[in-house]
Amino acid sequence: MAGGGSTYKSTEPIGTGRIFFYCIVWLILVIGLSFMNKAVFKWTEFKYPVLLSTVHMIINWLMGSFVWGRMNGKIKEEEEKKGHDLRHLIMYFSLLFVLNIAFGNMSVKAVNLLLSQVFRSSMPIFIMICSVVLGVGSRPSTRVILTVLPIIIGVYLTCKKDDSKVSSNTEEDLLNIKSLAILLIGNIMCALKTTLTNKYLNQYKFHPIYLLSKLSMWSSFGMFAFAAVTGEVSDLFNNNLHVLYNVKTVGFVISTGFVAFLLNYFNFLANSSTSPLTMGICGLLHQVLTVYLSTIVFDTSLNQTNVIGICLAMIGSALYTFVKYLEAQKVKSN
Repeated sequence: MAGGGSTYKSTEPIGTGRIFFYCIVWLILVIGLSFMNKAVFKWTEFKYPVLLSTVHMIINWLMGSFVWGRMNGKIKEEEEKKGHDLRHLIMYFSLLFVLNIAFGNMSVKAVNLLLSQVFRSSMPIFIMICSVVLGVGSRPSTRVILTVLPIIIGVYLTCKKDDSKVSSNTEEDLLNIKSLAILLIGNIMCALKTTLTNKYLNQYKFHPIYLLSKLSMWSSFGMFAFAAVTGEVSDLFNNNLHVLYNVKTVGFVISTGFVAFLLNYFNFLANSSTSPLTMGICGLLHQVLTVYLSTIVFDTSLNQTNVIGICLAMIGSALYTFVKYLEAQKVKSN
């Protein structure tokens, strides 16, 4: 859920120092969660990405409800009446969130963190396609289309491995049909969530904390059902029940859920107090730092072609963010 924009804006003046604090904390949390999720799969016996997402949803539901319960009474009354009238819409969107978050964590498990992150940088391509197919907003301009070309080339070069060294690569360093399908579906689900949220949900301007608590509630049930369908629940209880008795593993998994909630909360604070351009720049910093740090923490091997590909993908993402911002400003001025 984190990382998405918010149409809710704070009406109180916020100082530059506080905005900087929100953005820095958001950046630390989003990078930290990526590494924590990967560490769960790499360094513990908990190998269940959908069940990990279920834990995240339950904690987001409980913590979101707690924070929402302590908010202003008038705001709560207005939001809860609106939420009751649109409860079916929220339930439908929870299915999208289930698929988006589940495939996001499945992507982190399927390939190394660097490849997962660079592939996610191609998201503008998928959002553009979904927007055109679903008829959301205006058709992308030539300038916007041109900015995605370096992203496409960059992702291809990043995925390209040196054939002479393939035997020395681990399974997660190689892109096969299964992992490619997971990455593609993950990007499609994220693009659908972004596009349909902009088309249907943002017009109602729900308070993000209220929306987080309600979506997380329905998503908790949906995520657990998805984990059962994929066989994760039966495998855990039939073959790896001992994992649940490992205090360190269970504690680590639960801690990722609290970090996920804090990330969503600070995402709301940052989005509601600063501009889309600032958040776009923070998103680019997140990509660059995650890619760089993953090569150190997880000792990911790169060749010269991969490095060129990463640079092209990051440059394309930066250009896309800047061009989209300029076009949005032009529309506002007209």
